[in-house]
Amino acid sequence: MDDFYPNLIEAIIISIYSVAKVVALIKILTAREIFKRCPQMKRTLWGEEFWTDG
Repeated sequence: MDDFYPNLIEAIIISIYSVAKVVALIKILTAREIFKRCPQMKRTLWGEEFWTDG
């Protein structure tokens, strides 16, 4: 029963969004959180982007 809810959520997300869109969303959210916690990172990165394209 412990795996029921995570598996249900995963099934719903995958059925609505493609894997590429989910990964892109994760990249956006993690970069936003890192820049919020460490604003100096934005200045040190090339092009002020945390993730590379692709």
